[in-house]
Amino acid sequence: GINAEYGGSVDLRCSLLETLRLSKNPHLVNKQSIQFKILQSLLLSLVSKGSHNLRTPESTPRFQLKEDPLFTCLDVCGTPVPANADNDYLASRAALTCAYFDIKDTPVGECLVHFLREGDEDMKSWCLEALVRSAKFYTEEVVRACLEQLSVARKWENRKTAVNLVVNLKGAIDKFGMSQFVFEGLENKLYDECSREVRKSVAKAISELGLYQKMLSVVIRKLDDINEDVRAQGVMSISVLGIKGKSLLNQLLDILELDSSIFVRIQVMRAVKELRMRDRRVVRLLRERARGTGPMCLEAQYALYSLTGETE
Repeated sequence: GINAEYGGSVDLRCSLLETLRLSKNPHLVNKQSIQFKILQSLLLSLVSKGSHNLRTPESTPRFQLKEDPLFTCLDVCGTPVPANADNDYLASRAALTCAYFDIKDTPVGECLVHFLREGDEDMKSWCLEALVRSAKFYTEEVVRACLEQLSVARKWENRKTAVNLVVNLKGAIDKFGMSQFVFEGLENKLYDECSREVRKSVAKAISELGLYQKMLSVVIRKLDDINEDVRAQGVMSISVLGIKGKSLLNQLLDILELDSSIFVRIQVMRAVKELRMRDRRVVRLLRERARGTGPMCLEAQYALYSLTGETE
């Protein structure tokens, strides 16, 4: 099935490759067996047919002209589709399968890097994970790709994958002097992220990368900023990082009672709820804010009920 050259179904072969990639316990496979060597040969053959091997456009054109009989269709923008689109489709999945089975031939790494640059969101995420976890491909480009995926990926699962991979790249981050770049990318996701799972992963990554104390200093300074958006960012970051302490509690209480911004005060209510702060002063202020109408009143009621079970 996998090595069918003519008339074979691309979808079927991709399905077989995906089944191999998602199989369990690849470390138990006997890599000295004839069957595995045949499989390896077939996989590398598929990898070699990808467009990443077209190094000289003059001698091996990457695209066919419209009038060429081999040309099949146009994409939605009217651009000629690569004549080797099917080969690329198979090559990318064959490379992922090779990485899964720890086949570390150079063409595999080249193919993964190619589709890290050229693939869709899911393919980029799969290639990134294969390059980091299997191929141990720790380069500046891979670090940047992780932060880019964390920033722009639409699927929260792919953003979470990117965060988890960053932890594996600590040595490369230090080697290429990218600590501040990574720090800023993670700091942004403490408040600009809709997924709870991703936020938890970001907090864990900050700790494992040794950035917690630096992040703590930055976040605490934000609470005193003149810009209400920055103050709100600081409060949200505190909630994600799980920061507690008497000094911080006093600061949050002051914000809850005195801050000029309703938005910032609402974020404090959410933070004390998330951090399970049941201090009597917190409860008293929430009770006061829970009386009346409006968004701040509703938020105080939610927080009060979550912390004490009270319904004002």
